[in-house]
Amino acid sequence: MVKMKGFQKIFSAVAAAGLLVFSSTVAVRDWRGGRILEEARTEQARGNINGARGLYEKALRRGRDEAAVALAKMAFYRREWDEVRRYASEAVRINPMQGYIHMVLAYTAAAEEEVRGREGVEDVLGECRRAVALDPTDGGLWRSYADLALRVYVGEVRNWADEDGRELYRDETIHAFRQALRHDPGKPGEILRAPAEAHPDEEFLPAIVRDLGAPALTAAVVHLLESGRWENDEATWWQEASRSASPGEYHLAAAAALRRRKRHGDAFEVLTRYLSSNPEDAEIMYRAAEEAAALGKEMWDTANDLYLGALRREPESVAYRRGYGMRLSRFGEPEEALRQLSLAAAADPRDAHVHFVMGRMAEKMHDIEGAQQHYRRAVSLRPRSRSYRAALEKAMERGD
Repeated sequence: MVKMKGFQKIFSAVAAAGLLVFSSTVAVRDWRGGRILEEARTEQARGNINGARGLYEKALRRGRDEAAVALAKMAFYRREWDEVRRYASEAVRINPMQGYIHMVLAYTAAAEEEVRGREGVEDVLGECRRAVALDPTDGGLWRSYADLALRVYVGEVRNWADEDGRELYRDETIHAFRQALRHDPGKPGEILRAPAEAHPDEEFLPAIVRDLGAPALTAAVVHLLESGRWENDEATWWQEASRSASPGEYHLAAAAALRRRKRHGDAFEVLTRYLSSNPEDAEIMYRAAEEAAALGKEMWDTANDLYLGALRREPESVAYRRGYGMRLSRFGEPEEALRQLSLAAAADPRDAHVHFVMGRMAEKMHDIEGAQQHYRRAVSLRPRSRSYRAALEKAMERGD
């Protein structure tokens, strides 16, 4: 019994030592593989493609899935589809939990030959589904999924599918775009460009951006305006707005897009039409005031009434008071502009631009000392602003 216990101790010690040696070997192998991977990337950046490929192969032999992904991408650009699949299989074998490589396979299925029939479409979309299933919060994967789904829907599905089939793939495409917008909300204009250009039907783009907020809604109208389709699709847009829980967002989005195109009259008409049935909406009222003011002096009285109406409904709004003060300064009412901006500055003392405009107003009223104080405050809040510094320097010269 004593001998058996002694044997167990020896076995345990040997096993522990073996495990330590194995772990050390793996660590060194991983470290070396990482160094080779860095060298490969450096050579690729230098344009030494053959050298980079050889280094990626070495890193792959040391178990680096990143090398397999890089080799699959390189094979894709060479249009060597069998090689893409070989390296992609290696990447998945080493690390099955990565969605990106499935998206490479999806693009391969789409690019290898012209997609034909349901089977070909499913080859593409099946890989897309696998990609986002592995990484469902990656906006880039969803965007690729959406672009490929749109490509096969427009280029293939509508040629052979029955009504139910078309509806099924159409809904999948819309869903992918909506997910892309949700998970990559900072790029609505880029994400919506492809569906806006493809324009499968008038309801397609509104269905993608349905109730996703102002940036997505505005980007959709911007694309419709750029493509010259807004006038034809406008009725569909307002139908979508009438079904929405927030119809005002649709009006604000359309007005913002029209404003970017300097179509202030059209933007004003959109907003005032909404106000006719929703007269207490302060945000719409303020935006309508901005559009009216942009139309010039002949609309200033209308704009002024709208600004005041918005402030009566939301007197605590710094943004409304700031905007009103800016417009007052432009339309030659410096005393009232200064009063409104002073109220805005008191509510938000960190607003550098308010102090800058107040400085200009003070100068117009020949209050050089007051202008200097406001410019100093603006510069202290935004010291890198050249225009603020230049204004302060000129005011100091005038005060000497």
